[in-house]
Amino acid sequence: MITAFLRRIHNPQADLGLAMLKKKTVFPPRPRPPNCEQILEDLANAAGSQDPALQAAASHTTSGGEAVLIDGQQQQSVRWSEEHGQDDSSAGIECTEKESTPIVTASKYFSGSRRKEQQAKSVLDVINASKWIPPRSPYDLIQEKLYHDPWKLLIATIFLNKTRGSVACPLVWLFFEKWPDPEAAIAADLDELAAFLRPLGLHNRRAEQIVRFSEDYRKKSWLYPNELYGIDKYGNDSFRIFCRNEWRQVQPDDYMLNFYHQWLHENAERLGI
Repeated sequence: MITAFLRRIHNPQADLGLAMLKKKTVFPPRPRPPNCEQILEDLANAAGSQDPALQAAASHTTSGGEAVLIDGQQQQSVRWSEEHGQDDSSAGIECTEKESTPIVTASKYFSGSRRKEQQAKSVLDVINASKWIPPRSPYDLIQEKLYHDPWKLLIATIFLNKTRGSVACPLVWLFFEKWPDPEAAIAADLDELAAFLRPLGLHNRRAEQIVRFSEDYRKKSWLYPNELYGIDKYGNDSFRIFCRNEWRQVQPDDYMLNFYHQWLHENAERLGI
């Protein structure tokens, strides 16, 4: 009877309305079909029928655009246009038994970047826990004194790059008095830092290099310092020899570092390394 009635009135949405009557459904307002005077009259007559389904269909169409819960229970009416900022012509249908769409995200525990981050965070812990103390040599390199603090050791390599040790090393110790850690270097005034570095040459470049390296050192995930801004092979080799006890796997290019490296090989048995 319901199917025959809905087909008789030629409602374009009759098949959809019939399907939705079989489950608990909320009907927001929908546009009325053109030339619907006869349909409204038929539905008004159906509202007086004893058939609950016909009453529901009539109520939905003549309810003035309000949503009606169809299963014999009353739900608070809402204005679709007020809730969604749309007019009746763009309204749709929403079911109360709406299925949720699962959100799939990549696991942070199994990604390569996550593993690398965990390794990078442990680099300094490994160094701090290491019993490696680089032997003191006749060359008295500044790295021999800074092996316990990789940031300071790498800062020293920036000072020593293309600069004689007799000029760079005294300034290194003065630098650490003014900027003792990465946070202080990050917050340094570039003009003041560049003026401090003027005796080394390339002072503006070195000032920017120190600040950006310090930011990477503190904030970036890294395993070796050549991944950080401004650290070249000389700095990376110094880190591996003096901080990581990887001197056997390194072949330095810097002549003073090469002297120390060769001295280690020649005296390894005597030094017990």
